[in-house]
Amino acid sequence: MDEVRVVIARLDIPRISGTMRARQERMAVALKKLEEATKQRGASHPYPARSSERRPDVSDIRSEAFVEAIVSLLEEVHVGPSDPRATWITSNRPNSGFLGTLDTMPASMASQAPAPGLNTIAAHSAHLLYALSLALRAMRGENRYAAAKWAESWITQTVDEAAWAELRTELRRVHRELVAAIRDGPPLEDPDMFKGVIALVGHGAYHLGAMQTIHRQLTNSLRL
Repeated sequence: MDEVRVVIARLDIPRISGTMRARQERMAVALKKLEEATKQRGASHPYPARSSERRPDVSDIRSEAFVEAIVSLLEEVHVGPSDPRATWITSNRPNSGFLGTLDTMPASMASQAPAPGLNTIAAHSAHLLYALSLALRAMRGENRYAAAKWAESWITQTVDEAAWAELRTELRRVHRELVAAIRDGPPLEDPDMFKGVIALVGHGAYHLGAMQTIHRQLTNSLRL
């Protein structure tokens, strides 16, 4: 209906007034002119067709902008938001990323399963470290995924304070080196590399959510 009004206005049709018969005649003239204009639309385009509007193409995305977006999201997920007032994935609390949350809990809590048979926070942390280490080696040209032993990345279920501190230190180190490798420019023309870089954000966000859920369950159980 809005497009009809636009076309009528562009055809300079006078405002309909007078008797009902006059209104009907003027409306018939307006509709006839609108029909003629619509038939000529393909040639003259009296108003922009939605289908002809240019849509952004993925090739327009600069690799630098893409890399910086990925780095920013990884920093938010793995460490915490640079500005808690504006986040994409984490909450609006400072240090609400994976490592920021780990720093708030002792090794004893990280080693406690939320229920029998379920993985601990320490296990999620060790698994994430393993995954990021593989990604870092892939960025450096190695192909370690074929021989990856994912089941073994979940073996670490309990840690003492020294092992807990070491695990968090290693996570920070690998995160920093991975971010540096991404900034150096991975071969994004490789479809697997492109998808792998994007998947780092999703994978980290998944384990962040899982870890925070376990942390909440354990904290609530201590209050009972």
